[in-house]
Amino acid sequence: GGAPSVWDHASQSYVARLMQTSSGKPVAFHLEEGGGRRFQHPGVSGSDGGGELSEVEQTTSLKLEQIAVEFNYLLTQQLAAQRQHFGRLLEEAGLQARREAKGVENKLARLRAANRGAREHVRGVESKLEEAVRRKEALVAELNALRVRRERMQSLNAALLKRQERKRKMLEREQKMQKQRERELVKEKETRIHDLQDQIRDLRNFLKTRGSIQTARREGATVVDVAVTPGSKKHGRGKPR
Repeated sequence: GGAPSVWDHASQSYVARLMQTSSGKPVAFHLEEGGGRRFQHPGVSGSDGGGELSEVEQTTSLKLEQIAVEFNYLLTQQLAAQRQHFGRLLEEAGLQARREAKGVENKLARLRAANRGAREHVRGVESKLEEAVRRKEALVAELNALRVRRERMQSLNAALLKRQERKRKMLEREQKMQKQRERELVKEKETRIHDLQDQIRDLRNFLKTRGSIQTARREGATVVDVAVTPGSKKHGRGKPR
């Protein structure tokens, strides 16, 4: 609770305050018992009478001291006001920082939740992708099987076409042969019909000639018998005499 002291480098000791005279010389300010004041040049012993200040110097020092006290008071008030101001600013900054930190924490929580959702979505997409890959492999296998079946069907179709072509050619040959046989049969039938017609004509001629001969005989004509057989190309006819 004592008065504050400062270190005097000239006297190598603590003094109450260092003051400056009108001539610019620093003096030590001591508080004596009973509230008295004593000024002494730094580095001068108190027992040396040559170190005492004059009345003018003491008055000047007191004025300077009063100014210093007033300045210190104003400085203290200003420092206190500044301390309060900057304290409020620091508190507001702390509140703002806490609010921002809380906002950042909330954003971080939302980002974490979104990240979890994104991971779940990615896992779902990966699962769907794996399912799509499996389906693709199954479709590729089925497509390969269909290609093999198509190749077999094409081979069978080509073989069937060849067989059909052979059968068609065979059928065409058989049809040609059948038509040829039919033409031959028709020609044979026509020949037989012509032969039969010739035989019938010869038979009619024979019967006609025979009838004429018999009539002539009944009438008393002399008839020379000529051997005539039905179906012969040549036959004689008796002439009456």
